[in-house]
Amino acid sequence: MKRIAILAIALFAFAACSVQHLETSKSYYRQAREAQESGNDLQAILYWKKVKTAADQEIAAGRFPATNYFMRASALIELGDWDQGFADLKQVPVESLSNEEMWIYPVYSILMGDYYAQQNMPLIAGDFYQSVLKKSNLKTASVYILALERQINNSIRQINEKAAAQKDPENWKLKQYADLSGDLQKYIEDNPFSGVARFLMGDLLLKQHRADEALQSMMAALEMGLPTQDLKRSTEFEIATLLTDYSVSSSLKSALLKRAKEWWSSPGSMLSAGENTVEWALQQRGFESQLPPATKIRYVAVMQEGQTRILAWEQL
Repeated sequence: MKRIAILAIALFAFAACSVQHLETSKSYYRQAREAQESGNDLQAILYWKKVKTAADQEIAAGRFPATNYFMRASALIELGDWDQGFADLKQVPVESLSNEEMWIYPVYSILMGDYYAQQNMPLIAGDFYQSVLKKSNLKTASVYILALERQINNSIRQINEKAAAQKDPENWKLKQYADLSGDLQKYIEDNPFSGVARFLMGDLLLKQHRADEALQSMMAALEMGLPTQDLKRSTEFEIATLLTDYSVSSSLKSALLKRAKEWWSSPGSMLSAGENTVEWALQQRGFESQLPPATKIRYVAVMQEGQTRILAWEQL
């Protein structure tokens, strides 16, 4: 999976209570976060540039250097300048932060992990993600969920890279994915309301070809709420892949169809859902039926090559 842009959420949650002196930067940061959540990437870029400019001014004036180097690094990384962002991260004295600046540490660790992951060094990246995950006092914080998401994806990457050297690559991967699912399940049992953790579990289950279980996890993720448009789109993509490549039980498919209209009625969704007639459905891709043309159905579909492809349906 690609890097999911929820870092701003975690940073803002940690910073809001403790960094009252950076009102302009905080304001821009909040607006960048809101733009990312709504999927407005162009607007987010504009606000990240403003965060960088505000931090430039604070650094030049010698005000709150640790905080401002960190905020500028965050903006640079969001803007794709990994090398300069890393250079700024190295200016943050993480081992001697004041009490007011300790909110920096967990998100700093995640950014360092992201840097090393981007440099194709997943072993080092994992050390930084684990430094957050091993702090039990963070388990209910959004920054912990962020580190968990990064570490799961980092582990998947390591599994895929190592598989080629194994005697039976596919079975070896399945075993590793199962172990990773077991670790994630322990977190879910203690925190069953996390939509992000449910999404991650769904992805791992799908990699193990456990379609019904994967779909249940994806549906639970939608029910419990996902913090960004990127995550919602990723969930939709996983569900579309699952319904295309696998068969699911009729009872689970019915449960999906009953909720689908609530989730996918807006134009911005990858999937669409609604009700129509068999006559209409026969004109779309992926639909076959001997039912009378006037029969009503409910469906989930995806737009494919300019045409609606029906992924799942049932008679009303």
